[in-house]
Amino acid sequence: MLERILIPLDGSATAEAILPQVALILKRKDSEVILARVVNVPLSYRVDMARAIAEERLRAKSYVRDLAGKLAGDGVRARAEVLEGSAAESLLDLAERERVGLIAMTTHGRSGVSRWMLGSVTEKVLRGSQLPMLVVRNAAAP
Repeated sequence: MLERILIPLDGSATAEAILPQVALILKRKDSEVILARVVNVPLSYRVDMARAIAEERLRAKSYVRDLAGKLAGDGVRARAEVLEGSAAESLLDLAERERVGLIAMTTHGRSGVSRWMLGSVTEKVLRGSQLPMLVVRNAAAP
């Protein structure tokens, strides 16, 4: 079940807070970690947005590659994936395509109006996945 673990990241310390929670699992020699970052590309974007989107892709790739390299230095088999599109849908597609056994992620812990307005990627993944999930609310979240 834990041969492949998907860890979605958004570049925040809140998202990275899942890493210490799965530290023991990450040390297993038969486990591979997939660190994923989704770049949200609007369905219709102007030509002048193309440069900004390309720069965001590069930042996302650099971020997950650096983190995967750090984990590899600690003896963890890790690789980086950068996806485009809707975060929840992209992550669910990746989980299915890669046949992951666990999705581990944090939640910002929003509630009320802010959750309604912003949505919750974690909740959408949780509702859309039939895989086991480890979801941790960041204690520092508002």
